Amino acid sequence: MPIREGKAKEIYIVASGEMMALYAANNICKGIKKYALKDGVRLGGII
Repeated sequence: MPIREGKAKEIYIVASGEMMALYAANNICKGIKKYALKDGVRLGGII
């Protein structure tokens, strides 16, 4: 929701090294990609 409202400019994803956590991080990255050009949001990294 904060991505769509323009409240976030840079996003960091915190995940463990487990496959399900990386799978979830990948899905979040796909969502960020949708709004990256329109709202100026970018992925800062995965921690």
